[in-house]
Amino acid sequence: MSLRSEPTSQSLEKKLLLLGFEVPDVLAIFLILSILNFLFGQTNHKLLFVWLPVLTVALVLRIGKRGKPDNYLVHLVKFQLRPRHLSAFQPPTKDNPPPKRRRSFVPAFIFMTTFPQARQLKKYRRTRPRRRPCKISHQ
Repeated sequence: MSLRSEPTSQSLEKKLLLLGFEVPDVLAIFLILSILNFLFGQTNHKLLFVWLPVLTVALVLRIGKRGKPDNYLVHLVKFQLRPRHLSAFQPPTKDNPPPKRRRSFVPAFIFMTTFPQARQLKKYRRTRPRRRPCKISHQ
């Protein structure tokens, strides 16, 4: 029993080009051409108002995309249309300010009677000698 093989295309990774343009570029050129032809097709200056802008756009696309990766314009448009900031949460439905934190007030005498260690700490602070700056004599 032998292994059967079939010939396949050798250019699967080659990008599809029409007249040197990628498919989205060709669609954009023909879209501009059809819109301008619809607007200015019946005028006497059809060459000036229809074909000249389309040829200019095609030339700008050809020169501007030189050295850029595949589908550069598609990714550029998607990047420009995305939101400026991304968030993991939905936007709030109501605009409620955050709750304010209450300050707890415990009078000092209650604190001192409840925690006798605090009284000793206060006494230690009063009796502790202060640090004095050392005098440096320059001779």
